[in-house]
Amino acid sequence: MVQLVWTERALTQLERIRDTISADSLRYAERFCTRLVAATAKLADWPRCGAVVSEFDDDSVRELPFFPYRILYKLQEDKCYIVTIIHGRRDLLRHEQPEKWDV
Repeated sequence: MVQLVWTERALTQLERIRDTISADSLRYAERFCTRLVAATAKLADWPRCGAVVSEFDDDSVRELPFFPYRILYKLQEDKCYIVTIIHGRRDLLRHEQPEKWDV
């Protein structure tokens, strides 16, 4: 079992997602974000269940799909850091650089 840690960056992105969805429906925004967070809980027991992120050449950088988002996480020792949540249509290499993640 590993410790699941949400980075400030990922929490900020989660808030932005909630704010965007809540413009149409606060109820749906809360439900969507609750489900997104719950989807990451399995990483504590199965940290390698996500796919290796093909854009990066690093076995420790993985992702869970949560349509339409990609939840990226980094494995480091006995911790699993949720590092970013990005919309699946965005160019990952343009917007993310693992060396700049604060883990």
